Amino acid sequence: MEQKAPTLKQKLTDDLKQAMRDGDKVRRSVIRLAMAAIKNAEIARQATLEDADILGIIAKEV
Repeated sequence: MEQKAPTLKQKLTDDLKQAMRDGDKVRRSVIRLAMAAIKNAEIARQATLEDADILGIIAKEV
């Protein structure tokens, strides 16, 4: 059975959970902003974004 690599959205979600557990407010805020930008782009396109699209959004946010 082949195991899939996690998507960038899943990785961000996991990182957000860890930042919340660690009490890292800055990291938590940055991840939330990135996830909001991704969600807004998905709503605008009316489609789920691929990892390449997500990387473009994150690059634009930085």
